[in-house]
Amino acid sequence: MNIIEIRELHLAAFMKVEGAEFMRFENRKFVFKTDKPESEWRVQHSNSCCRRVDLELIELRKFIK
Repeated sequence: MNIIEIRELHLAAFMKVEGAEFMRFENRKFVFKTDKPESEWRVQHSNSCCRRVDLELIELRKFIK
């Protein structure tokens, strides 16, 4: 199991949509628990285009304000 902390909003939305467990938002970072390494998430994200991710992005933005 990996704990991943990231700042990139769109990557965080992608991870959440694709099944990573969102744990918390702390120190301006999104924290996830996942079976995949961060590098694999980044490759999958760079190869994707998805409306669901954009909707999740809108939801996660609320944490940043």
